[in-house]
Amino acid sequence: MKNKPVALVVAFLSFVYLLNPTLGLFELIPDNLPGIGNLDEGAAGALLLWAISVLRRKSELSTLDERIDRP
Repeated sequence: MKNKPVALVVAFLSFVYLLNPTLGLFELIPDNLPGIGNLDEGAAGALLLWAISVLRRKSELSTLDERIDRP
């Protein structure tokens, strides 16, 4: 259960980074660099997918625990 808070924070931060509300004012790697410009968005997307998979797994495990605990 300790990964859930971390996954929530990572999901939120990557989602906000991918939304890019600053319109490019804050980027880890500028997009106009050839070849590596979109690596930061790719990493944020990968982190978001990881966080979603962790949260889904935790949700499925808690549902399974509830079914097992029921008489």
